[in-house]
Formats: sequence, structure tokens, C-alpha cells
Amino acid sequence: MIVSDILFDTHTISEVINVKLLLVFVLLFCSGCHWMEKGVPVSSMNDKRNRVNYEEIKKLSDQKIAWGLGPNKNEYGQPIDALNANDRYRAVDGYFVGKNANVIYLTFDNGYENGYTTPILDTLKETGTPALFFLTYDYVKDNQQLTQRMIHEGHEIGNHTYKHKNFPDISLKEITEEVLKLEEYMANEFHYAMRYVRPPKGEFTEQSLAVCQSLGYRTMLWSYAYYDYNVNDQYSYQTALEKLKKSLHPGAIYLLHCVSKTNSEVLKEFITYAKERGYSFELLDF
Repeated sequence: MIVSDILFDTHTISEVINVKLLLVFVLLFCSGCHWMEKGVPVSSMNDKRNRVNYEEIKKLSDQKIAWGLGPNKNEYGQPIDALNANDRYRAVDGYFVGKNANVIYLTFDNGYENGYTTPILDTLKETGTPALFFLTYDYVKDNQQLTQRMIHEGHEIGNHTYKHKNFPDISLKEITEEVLKLEEYMANEFHYAMRYVRPPKGEFTEQSLAVCQSLGYRTMLWSYAYYDYNVNDQYSYQTALEKLKKSLHPGAIYLLHCVSKTNSEVLKEFITYAKERGYSFELLDF
């Protein structure tokens, strides 16, 4: 029922006011989120597919890069490899470390649920800390309430692809489908538009970065990660905490995994430690 219907059918001013207030509330609520209309037309996805100029992209390097970081750092503690990669891949929107300021970008990769995402979200809520969760299709489909909670509590959802296929091992058209299928699902089920993509296993080529760029994404790697994804071989609380502490640096993009029990336990102390040293936690702004 539209406002004019209410006005002329009921002549109740209070109902008109309530409807207007509701509309204002919805607009204000949605303005801070990456919302889309429910039901993405097929034409929208096809428009994105048609944007990708495969012939031009094939002129770029198809060398497989398995992202990892060497030990060398600058005077601020930023990894040299990440800084060099920022320069090398900036033209195709590849990012590896953030701005030279006391800011941390906390990111999590979620391929499956292991029972620790809820305590991690509880800690983030308690400490007022935003994070970016890179989700696969299987994760979102099987964990819709957790995905909705991430969105509702102000976190950002990133595209970790439809079926977690390694980009260097599939065709450029398959990369397109891996990204767009999850995008379409998130738009239809959650009215949500994603802006960042993280390649499975951190493996990419310059060509894959360019494909994602053509689809409207920025590819986000990381400037710090540690061995936290093997659920059967977890570091102790103290060892994990010390690793996180010692790796603080301006613009740090931390990669963690929600399957880690230790991560769920040390997260609050790490956040407190970083904030006490003048760091803030922000969402990506590249």
C-alpha cells in the first residue's frame, strides 16, 4: 500500500507518519550497507561477462604466483614483498598491504564452518572491531544465519569464489563464472554486493587479476598470515598470540581462518594489544 492509499482510504495521519518514518529508517539502515535489489536480472550478469576483454587480458602474464612473503621488511615493519607487489599489480587492482598508517585490516577466509565463527563474531562485536570475511558459495549456502549476522553487524563480505578453484589452473572464462556465480547468489539471497575478491589459496596470475578487475573487483591478498588453517596442528595460545603481536605493521592486512580454535581464543587479547599501541581496525578502503 502506498502513502496516498493510506491517506485517502483511512484518513489517518498517524499511519502516514509511521509509514514515512519506516521508509526513512530503511533508507538510513541500507545506506551503510552494500545492498542490491532482490533478484539480479540475468542481463546484469551478462553485462559483466561482456565487459571482460579476454583477448586483451591474454597479453598479460599467465605466470602462476603462489602468494607468500619473505622475511625482509622496511623501517616500519612492512613486508618488502607486499610493497613491491602493490607497485607491480596496482594497474590491475591487486593489493597486498594497506596505507602507511597505524591501521589494521582484519580478514578471515571461510571455506567451511568449524564452530568458531560465532565466538570470533562475539569478540568482534564486544571490541567494536570490523572485519572482512571472504566466503565461498558452499559456506554461504550452509551457513546463512552466520552470513546474515556478519552483514547485520557491519562486517564486509568478500568473494572467495563459487567452488574455490585455483585461478591459475582454470580458464579465464571459468574464473569469470567462479566470481559471478557467488556474486549472483549473494545478491539474490542477501541483497548484498561484494567489492573484493581473494583468490583461492592465494594463487593468481596477472591475467586473473585483470579478469576480476573487469568484473568490478579489487583482488585482495595479505601482508601477514600464519599457519592457522590446519585444525589438527594448531599453535598454542601463547605462540599464536606472539606471532600476531610481532607482525604488527602499518597498513597490515591480516589473513586468519575461522576454522582455528586458537584464533577464536587469542583474538580479543590481540585486538586489545594492537589498540593499546595506537592501531585502529578498519574495513578495506582501496
